[in-house]
Amino acid sequence: MQKFTTALANNGTLRKINSTNRWVVQEPFVWYIDYFDHSKWEVVIPAGYGTDFGTIPRPFQIFFNPTAHLAYVLHDYIYEYKMFSREDCDLILVDALLAEWMNKAWVLLVWLSVRAFGSLYY
Repeated sequence: MQKFTTALANNGTLRKINSTNRWVVQEPFVWYIDYFDHSKWEVVIPAGYGTDFGTIPRPFQIFFNPTAHLAYVLHDYIYEYKMFSREDCDLILVDALLAEWMNKAWVLLVWLSVRAFGSLYY
């Protein structure tokens, strides 16, 4: 079972840094992972962690609101600290977006995008 212990980002979990595209985590949040092979992980995104909610080019932000999902912050964090392989990080993003009720077709487009361009940031 995969889940967040904190609600969506618009609940005050994150604060925008002035007029930049950067945000800071105000209170830690956790993503729990329990995969079919019975491996269990707990990813804690700490207070003070800075993110841009996923490096989504501005023209595409019309379709993919980067601040609508904590999954993007989780993905930034596990990419930056290389906590898992790149492929696993991208699959965790998929699971997290689905857990946050993103439409499956949009999740597929996000996944294809991170597979195509994520190597620039991993």
